[in-house]
Amino acid sequence: MTDLQLLGTDVFERWTALWNGDFDVTDALLAPDFRIHFAGANAAARGDDVRGPDAFAAFVTAFREAKPDLRFRFDGPPIGQGDRIASIWSVRQPGGLAKSGIDVLRLVDGQIVEVWSVTGEVTFGE
Repeated sequence: MTDLQLLGTDVFERWTALWNGDFDVTDALLAPDFRIHFAGANAAARGDDVRGPDAFAAFVTAFREAKPDLRFRFDGPPIGQGDRIASIWSVRQPGGLAKSGIDVLRLVDGQIVEVWSVTGEVTFGE
């Protein structure tokens, strides 16, 4: 594995843990000027106005309260160039929802500064 893949795997594993409710990683993972951009069919889940680690943790908390059974999974390996890494992920809800997406993360000094996230209505490979 390359250094970029090792870094990307670590970052995406922590990013996925955050989405699964592990907020202990928030301050170390997200830069103070963190922001996210969403694209996909679910405009209700948009968080484009969210800025900073605390606001994002609150956004994920509200998201998880609405859908507590969701489990996100990092489906790497990541690919990247320069300050950006990307990987696919999936999310499942017992007895129902299954989706996939692609996240592109921009890193500065090992922290996520910006994310572009696209969610699809089906899972990759199914």
